[in-house]
Parts: sequence; structure tokens; C-alpha cells
Amino acid sequence: WTLYNDFLVASDGRQAVDLTGFTSVELRGGNGNNRIEVVSWQGDVTINGGGGSDTIILHADSGATVTVEDNGPGDELDISATSGPDWIVVTATQVNIYPDETLTVPLFHVTYNPGVTALAGVLRIFSGLGVDEIIVVGTSTTGLILDGGEDADLYKLQHSDPQTRTRVSDTGAND
Repeated sequence: WTLYNDFLVASDGRQAVDLTGFTSVELRGGNGNNRIEVVSWQGDVTINGGGGSDTIILHADSGATVTVEDNGPGDELDISATSGPDWIVVTATQVNIYPDETLTVPLFHVTYNPGVTALAGVLRIFSGLGVDEIIVVGTSTTGLILDGGEDADLYKLQHSDPQTRTRVSDTGAND
């Protein structure tokens, strides 16, 4: 599934559901490997990939508030920040992307691995364009991948689960 502001597209590319006027959506996958992407939804979305190894892709430019209920050990949660400067804060159960260093009102909010009963799969953060700051104050995944993208970025790794394998990379030419 791919979710846009006013419609939901099935994996075969056909427009499946007109969502004009809706502010909350719940997306559920089946027992197989699912790919669920939120591109430009500006409301609330709850995602449960079901069984299998799922890939959930979230774009911060959407401005959505997202709850990912299912984070199995084979699942991957990919979050792309905005094209401007971002302050990204990762905790054991949340990722918030802020427009400025005051860290008061997030542009984008994700709750993942709620309840933290076991380590989830992989959390991948791509900060994209802009001078970004990525602050990690906790994790609950087996893998954490941070990529600053373009421009000069700052990483602050303050705390994570000792079982989390963390990789920091910078694919930008200016870093």
C-alpha cells in the first residue's frame, strides 16, 4: 500500500480507495512480506504489517502522526526527513522530527514498538538535504542505521540498547 493525502494506492498501482475527507487511516498487512509507504498523508495513520518481514517507509514531509503497532524482528522501518534542516530525536519508542532546535512541536511524529516487549527489526533514518541534527536517546531495535544525507550533519548518540547494532553513514558529498 502507498498512502497519499486523498487516496490509497494498491501495490499493483491502481487507485484503490478515495480518502477525501478522512483524517485517520488504519493500514494492515497480511501474513506475507508487506511494503507500506506513507508519502503525503497529513492525518493520523496506524500501521500493522502483520506477519512476515515488512518494510514500512515514512516521509516526514507528509506531516503525519504515525503509530506502527507491529515491529517484528524481520521488519524494517525507514524514515526520511524533510528537505530542509531537521532536528531528529530517536527514543526507544518514538521518532520526532522538529523544524528547529527548540524541539517543541514536531513536524512529524512516529510511535514504534509500543510497549517494548522485545527488540524490533531495523530502524533506518535518512535526514536528506539540509543541515540536520540526529539525537539518539534510546533504541528498541536490533539495528539502527543513521544516514545524514547531504550537507554537514551532527550526530549525538546519547544512549541505546546494548543489543542494538548502530551504523552511522553519510552519503552526502559535503559531510
